[in-house]
Amino acid sequence: MKSQSAARAVPAIVGIVERYHAAINALDFKSIESFFSEEAVYVSDGVGVLEGREAILEGFATYFAEYGDQVSRDELIEPVSERAVRSVWRLQATSARTGDRLVRNGVETVFLDRDGLIEKIIVRDRTAANSA
Repeated sequence: MKSQSAARAVPAIVGIVERYHAAINALDFKSIESFFSEEAVYVSDGVGVLEGREAILEGFATYFAEYGDQVSRDELIEPVSERAVRSVWRLQATSARTGDRLVRNGVETVFLDRDGLIEKIIVRDRTAANSA
């Protein structure tokens, strides 16, 4: 049985991840930066492992320079523990370099530290990235 404090914490952590995703969709890099701890780790099938907030932001800047028209949406977002949230997502984007269309979907798990900052994100594609 969950404690009352755990039950109240669940909506808060989901809200953090929803705001983080909104910042990404708006390409608001200053806001995106504020969600990560300095030592955060980002693990993605598409990009590999990025260690540290600075490396993560550089990786995002590189990705969005090529896929600036990305449209992403969460099909499901749910807590999996008191400090972790899972989202099932789908995205479409166009490469600025080649004009190729990118379609991806997968699962992202976001782990928060005690201060509510992102300490780790694991992104797993459900299908291989492809052109549409």
